[in-house]
Amino acid sequence: MKPKIDLRYRPRTYFRPQKLETYLLSKVKGAVLRKKLRALFDEGRHAEVRQLVGDLAFSASDRKALESIHPMYMGGNYLPDAEGGEVEIARISIRSTTFDVTSVYARTEDGTIHYRVVDEYGGNTLHGPSETQTTEPMTLGEIAEFFMTAWPLISLLEMNFEDDVESALGFFSADSDFYPDLDRLCGQRVRKHFRKRKADAARTLKGQQMTSPEDPFSVHPSRGKPSTKGLKYASVEELKALGIPLEPVLIISLSPALSSKRSPGK
Repeated sequence: MKPKIDLRYRPRTYFRPQKLETYLLSKVKGAVLRKKLRALFDEGRHAEVRQLVGDLAFSASDRKALESIHPMYMGGNYLPDAEGGEVEIARISIRSTTFDVTSVYARTEDGTIHYRVVDEYGGNTLHGPSETQTTEPMTLGEIAEFFMTAWPLISLLEMNFEDDVESALGFFSADSDFYPDLDRLCGQRVRKHFRKRKADAARTLKGQQMTSPEDPFSVHPSRGKPSTKGLKYASVEELKALGIPLEPVLIISLSPALSSKRSPGK
């Protein structure tokens, strides 16, 4: 059983000295190439690492040629470049046709940490506040909330998978060198949202099934018309006794029951 996710976990800093492999990986925007580099590092295949690092300096034409082999090689390549002193602290990749990547960059200035969420479409896929700042690194809960508010992962999954939570979970992955449980937390929040959505839909359906058809004589809030259900209509004789002048049109309008009768003397 995996340990409970600690939402209060906070890394000491984002700007510590890094191992060479971590530094190199942070400089690779392409999701496929980053994954390949990580595998080579883990397997100790350093000669191939050197070869691949040399290949990372693709020209624009070389990159286009690679992308023509399969759109997956586009993933991450169109993220904006990190500014001076910026590091990528988290990313979410989706298994779309072009393997889109969205990232969080951070930099420090005058003791304040500045964050920005970036995508590969000039910010067009972002829907919430995409920049913020703190005086110390965010907790795991805070970075997940900031990231998933700026870039609506759950809405994206809903549009593509409706109630298929397992397919939704397989459509994305979250990675961070600073928050090891980020992927687990994102998955947990997706599951929770889909469960709630399913429960809400079930309650709505049950409510529709239990609601009887509207009584045509009941009070309707948009009409503001009082109910006539249960009222007893006065007879013609009773109306005459009250001194109410009776015209044929009045009798007809008082009650459907009287409308079929002829008025007296006719």
